[in-house]
Amino acid sequence: MAQKAGKIGTYEWNIQTNEVTWTEELEALYGLDPGNFGGKYENWVQTLHPDDRLQAEQKVQQAALEGTNFDIEFRILYPDSSLHWIAAKGRVFNDETGKPLRMIGVNMDVTEHRLAEVALKESEWRFRRLVESNIFGVVFSDFNGGIHYANDYIFKMLGYEREDLLNGQLRWDQLTPLEFSHLDVQGIEELKIKGVCTPFEKEFIGKDGTRVPILLGAALLQEPYDQQQEIIAFCLDLTERKQAEAERLQLISQLEAERSQLEAIIQSMPDAVLIGDATGIWKCNDRAMGLLGFDSPDQLKRNIALLGEQVQIRAYETGEPITSEDLIFTHALQGVAEVGEVLVRQVKSGRDLVIRCAAAPIWCNGEIIGAVMINSDITEHKCSEAALQESNRRLELLSETASSLLLHEQPKEFINGLFKKLSADLQLEVYLNYLFDKKSQRLQLHACGGIPDQIAAPIEVIELGEEICGTVAIAQRSFIGEDIQASTDPSTDLIRSLGVNAYACFPLLARGQLIGTLSFGSRNRQRFDADDLALMQVVSDQVAAALEHARLVAELQQQAEELTHANRMKDEFLATLSHELRTPLNSLLGWTHLLRSRRFDSATTVRALETLDRNTRVLGQLIEDVLDVSRIITGKLRLNVRACELAPVIETAIDTVLPAADAKNIRIETQLDTSLEPVLGDAARLQQIVWNLLSNAVKFTPNQGRIQVQLTRQNSQAQIKVSDTGKGISADFLPYVFERFRQGDGTITRSHGGLGLGLAIVRHLVELQGGTVYAESPGVGQGASFTVTLPLMMVSPEVSDSELIAVTAEPERLFDCPPILNGLRVLVVDDEADARVLLTTILEEYGAEVTAVSTVRQALATVARLQPDVLVSDIGMPEEDGYTLIRQLRELDAQQGGTIPAVALTAYARAEDRTQSLLAGFQLHVPKPVDPRELAAVVANLAGRTRQG
Repeated sequence: MAQKAGKIGTYEWNIQTNEVTWTEELEALYGLDPGNFGGKYENWVQTLHPDDRLQAEQKVQQAALEGTNFDIEFRILYPDSSLHWIAAKGRVFNDETGKPLRMIGVNMDVTEHRLAEVALKESEWRFRRLVESNIFGVVFSDFNGGIHYANDYIFKMLGYEREDLLNGQLRWDQLTPLEFSHLDVQGIEELKIKGVCTPFEKEFIGKDGTRVPILLGAALLQEPYDQQQEIIAFCLDLTERKQAEAERLQLISQLEAERSQLEAIIQSMPDAVLIGDATGIWKCNDRAMGLLGFDSPDQLKRNIALLGEQVQIRAYETGEPITSEDLIFTHALQGVAEVGEVLVRQVKSGRDLVIRCAAAPIWCNGEIIGAVMINSDITEHKCSEAALQESNRRLELLSETASSLLLHEQPKEFINGLFKKLSADLQLEVYLNYLFDKKSQRLQLHACGGIPDQIAAPIEVIELGEEICGTVAIAQRSFIGEDIQASTDPSTDLIRSLGVNAYACFPLLARGQLIGTLSFGSRNRQRFDADDLALMQVVSDQVAAALEHARLVAELQQQAEELTHANRMKDEFLATLSHELRTPLNSLLGWTHLLRSRRFDSATTVRALETLDRNTRVLGQLIEDVLDVSRIITGKLRLNVRACELAPVIETAIDTVLPAADAKNIRIETQLDTSLEPVLGDAARLQQIVWNLLSNAVKFTPNQGRIQVQLTRQNSQAQIKVSDTGKGISADFLPYVFERFRQGDGTITRSHGGLGLGLAIVRHLVELQGGTVYAESPGVGQGASFTVTLPLMMVSPEVSDSELIAVTAEPERLFDCPPILNGLRVLVVDDEADARVLLTTILEEYGAEVTAVSTVRQALATVARLQPDVLVSDIGMPEEDGYTLIRQLRELDAQQGGTIPAVALTAYARAEDRTQSLLAGFQLHVPKPVDPRELAAVVANLAGRTRQG
């Protein structure tokens, strides 16, 4: 609204794409309907007046090239061919390399200002016409005696030609006889003091040497008067007057004729002309009567003092009444010519006008017989000038605010500084800035001004819908209140208590979302006008942008900190992973080398094999933990959810870690409530949860320590609690104990291994099954406890015990009866020679006849020749992979081997890898590393072999 009121529009020119974005105000400024601007730089150029187009384009291109500001005025043509003047300003923004990216600026309609200038020039031209009318002589001179201008009256009076003036032959000191030079000196001294000199008589020397008596008056146009400036002298030739002294009667007749001519001249003048003396106005033109609001000249024929009171003449700058003695006309009657600006109350309409007055005395025979005054109505010019100044001032304020918006990172300081600028301009004493708290759904006082602390404290929080700010926040529409002290609306009680009369509250919105509210109040004003409200609205929009900018900066800083933290955690994890992988690999490689290069006794050989087996399992567990975390992060972890009892799950997990606990003489105590109802969950994952917690407790509990496992009911939930007497957890690390890759001791000197994934996996598995987990510790060295809660399910009467899952099977017993592979032909395909040897050895130990090849081509040839019973193939191989092999194999008919059962044995262990292998044509997908017994069982199953026994 401020832009519309001030005839201002904004634009943004993308220099790289040549696209120009105009606001609706700017389109209206160019005489276009909303949305009719083409959006290109060339569309703007076409609106320019042809005579101004080249200069405007040069200015724009120069600003874009040099990165300087753009400031120019030019003419445009509306679609209706009307001509308008535009003042354009712009600022160029560059990228990091200094290349110009865009120009942002404003356009303002200055047509009225230009027209006012034209009117002023016309007024000055009229004054010049009066001078050139040669009623009296006019000379423009200086303190040094030089003459710059003389009207025809002077040339005619002295017999000089204009060429004489141009050639420097016409000088003041040359025109003045020596005996009159002292009068000139006195006149100049008076000019330097008063700015005008009392008219006096003297003589000029004509070109032919004759003496010409004159009446001379002079004035200066500006202060200070004692500085070098142009002198305006008015000369009257007294020759005829002197000669007419004896012919008075004839002169009176001539004077009447001249008076008639003068009246005609006066009537023809475009400005108001008044001629009179202290008793009233003798002559005036119709323009003068209309300007002052009189119907007839008779109304002006009264005492000048009374006339001044009737039209209420006041000083323009201060508005103070001007006494009759200080009137310009009065001074002219005293022989002083003056020019000034005054306020005049028009009699008929009562409207105040700004009048520019020029008055000079009328001399006759050495006496002042009256004065002539020329009045020009400059009200519109002054209003335009004031409006332009006000518009420029507010535009400058908005520009400064926009600049501050880009520089300030503290919104409260920005708002406080902004209010100080607005308070003087809009007579504001109070402001309130509330921010919307999404969490509490309330408004929180962020900044305020003009309110005592004891009043601000109770209103720090406002509910939505309460008070004016709460209502504005819900409706997201501004509230404008007038004469608040007379209001009976309960919502205005708070504002009324602050002594506010005029009040405006605006919602702060960014991207369509509520940020808060901003309100302004004045105790001295009863209401705000449209321009004030428009300025407040723009300021509110800028404050919203500042708050949103600060929020985004804070979010970016937080994200940067989180990214830095995540990057540090990644580095720590990779270092830990490298350490944890290298540790078992060191044992594997070391013992493998020793077993190959030396012969040991049976005890040492058994210990070596146990070490190899243990470290291989450690590697497998590390890989499984990483895969579990990957499945959790990608949301691909699947649970086999069924009803299961927790007591057997816990007992199986305890049996698994019992050897490790016994090795450290750690006592595991149990207190299990076997009467609990089942839970709905994945039995294997539940066992993994308990195993991870127990393994963690064993790892951090010293020798001779104690671990306690409890299973109890807590209302409708089962609670599993694992407590230990280990090293405990520090208070600083306790909140992060379940985060991935976080370890209480991340240094290379830490005494316990691991990737820091176990507890993170526990948390995710528990949450996936509808439970919670939390950790407690009195402190370092005082042990820790982990509590898991899971919702119990109500077992209906028809559910039998056989339907409940209890993980009690011991993996070792699954292979008490080894599978029968005798005489089974197995084709092994793997590009790694060691892998082929290992698989061949394993399967041959179970009686299979194994053929091992390294490529897809060799495998297809072997199938055609050998017709194997089972295919065991790797997936990742050079040139052609396992998917290619199985697809080509399935294209064969049964006699050629197209239906051979196949198992994919691969290190690609993701869920999507398993799906892809099954879709390609494999019957089973087994991830590496695989247990030899498991591999034999898989092959036996595909071949339809049953176990012995």
